[in-house]
Amino acid sequence: MRAGSQRGQASVEQVGLIALAALALVTTLGAMRAPAAGLPERLAEAIVPATGSRAATPVRPEPETTLVERLMAADLGEFLAYRASAARDGRLDYSTDECTAPIAGNAGSTYDFTEACLRHDFGYRNLGRLGLLDARRRSVDERFLADMRGHCLTRAALVLIRCLEWARTYYRAVRGFGWIPALKYE
Repeated sequence: MRAGSQRGQASVEQVGLIALAALALVTTLGAMRAPAAGLPERLAEAIVPATGSRAATPVRPEPETTLVERLMAADLGEFLAYRASAARDGRLDYSTDECTAPIAGNAGSTYDFTEACLRHDFGYRNLGRLGLLDARRRSVDERFLADMRGHCLTRAALVLIRCLEWARTYYRAVRGFGWIPALKYE
């Protein structure tokens, strides 16, 4: 019985991932036609100065620090849409190694923290490159925990508690050892 529910859960997760990929594709294609189209207004405002597509006169791009902070404070869905957009700011580092948990990886039978890891890596890489990670590392880690908890709240009641336990474990790991990868961004 348990294997059947896990198999069914995987099917639901696969449908969700397909829907997310389709949304990202639609967002990307729409952004190619109009750079800020389809994105929430406050993130579209961040794109427009970088591309100059709405103004007749050149507009100074938003400072990198302000944009990084805005993306870290945004709803996770908004962050992911901006990250997938062809009009995203090219000055920022969007690279990721996803979750670097040695044994657990990004996902297990009760959770998938891939999206939370994308934003966490974004925060570490960009704030580290800007020399601000030491001062803001706790807030990036707390955002990571909030993103993971948000994911857990979408899970079935039977796995919700286990998912929240994994979120807390990942959070403790980045609080305890997150400074190590940060060294290469200073």
